[in-house]
Amino acid sequence: MSALMQFQQHVLACNRAARHQGLPDPVTGWLVQKGANPLCGDHLAIYLRIDENVLQARYHGEMSAITQAAAELLCRGIAGASTVHASRYLQAAQALLHAKHTPNEIDLRYEVDPPYEVNLGEFSVFAVLRDYPVRIKTATLPILTLQAAMLRLADPGLPEQVISSE
Repeated sequence: MSALMQFQQHVLACNRAARHQGLPDPVTGWLVQKGANPLCGDHLAIYLRIDENVLQARYHGEMSAITQAAAELLCRGIAGASTVHASRYLQAAQALLHAKHTPNEIDLRYEVDPPYEVNLGEFSVFAVLRDYPVRIKTATLPILTLQAAMLRLADPGLPEQVISSE
């Protein structure tokens, strides 16, 4: 099976088994960060909160299957993690989409700066998008939105702005 077919099947399976989709209940106590991709019509809201130094993440909105799968896998990747690990995980996910090389197919790890080894796990299927540059912005929207949410979580004084992948 081709890498593209595997990616397509993984996106569909991921969207059917979404665990982090939907509004948190109750919404109070969660930081909300909005993102949009005006060209394709994606609208995304990321919800983050820290409980006992552990990150919780959810997402909600109207978006393409690729954006939804990326948001789901990213939320899975950072849920339960420290903010340091979550920030580096998101940095590694972005590096995956823009890398010129193929990741090590065995361990799927990326080095980020400062040096920190990150295993992207399921999100690594998105590497196939490097062959489809138009789709990279679709998968980047949840990354950028989560990164902005992490910044606002660290500094509550930062103003809320809608993040765009354009």
